Amino acid sequence: MLFEFGEFLGRADVDTYVMAGHLDFNRTRCIGHGIGRRNSRVTIVCKPLVSVGLSAAGRKRKDKVRVMATVLILGSNSFAGATFSRTCLDAGFDVIGTSRSDQVPFHRRPYAWGQINRDIRFEKLDLNDDFEGVCSLVDAIRPEYVADFAAQGMVAPSWKHPEQWYQTNITAKVRLHNYLKDKDYLRCYLRISTPEVYGNTSGAVSPEHSLNPSTPYAVSHAAIDMSLMAF
Repeated sequence: MLFEFGEFLGRADVDTYVMAGHLDFNRTRCIGHGIGRRNSRVTIVCKPLVSVGLSAAGRKRKDKVRVMATVLILGSNSFAGATFSRTCLDAGFDVIGTSRSDQVPFHRRPYAWGQINRDIRFEKLDLNDDFEGVCSLVDAIRPEYVADFAAQGMVAPSWKHPEQWYQTNITAKVRLHNYLKDKDYLRCYLRISTPEVYGNTSGAVSPEHSLNPSTPYAVSHAAIDMSLMAF
């Protein structure tokens, strides 16, 4: 079955990402991969037989929006996470964002531009140092959807302290996934990865392209992508 994240958002023209993954609905959790408009690899994990998003008619008429679902966006301070937050707000979702640093200033919060008193609820939380706080927030808001942009970034510096990238992008994420997997209110988990997992390539690559990471940064993302297949 083909799953489009644009359907999850209830619109066909997602500003930040339109991605597709092939999901096996015979599994307890379903996994898919896709390539977004900004060339980011994504991993989608959903529970089986869940209807995600709105009908075509619902997309054409805003008054047909039938739910006010909650989206938790991890890493909402990132440029992609902030833009994605705006997309979710525009689609009518209740948005809660987290990042390890203070909320970015107004000029880096596109979700607040042009709207009076519009913002996301923001919590400063670090997956490494505040894991219990992250868990408490998840249980308090009971999100139907989690979009995960949180990660240790930068490619070249990962050679100097690779253990930091492995701690954040692998160990902390495995702990998070293990915590989320039994939450009955969670309908879909979306993880934003990186095309770096494919290594050096020429031309376009498909989501099924062999993984060939060549830096600690890329290895950390490839490892957690593979880990999700166990869920």
